[in-house]
Amino acid sequence: MTSDNSRYLIVIIVLILLLVVAVVIATYYFISFISTNSTAFFITATALGLLGAYSIYKRLRSRQHH
Repeated sequence: MTSDNSRYLIVIIVLILLLVVAVVIATYYFISFISTNSTAFFITATALGLLGAYSIYKRLRSRQHH
């Protein structure tokens, strides 16, 4: 039982590390693309703003219900 748990833990840690590396690489290419394209920068800023506003709105709503 202990060996199964540690095996799952190692798999999860490896997956998280791969995800972090993929996100860092994607972010690097994305930023380099944005710096050459002002339209992409505007779209990204708008999308991030909407996403942030939505997450804050959801957090406030969930806090009111409790």
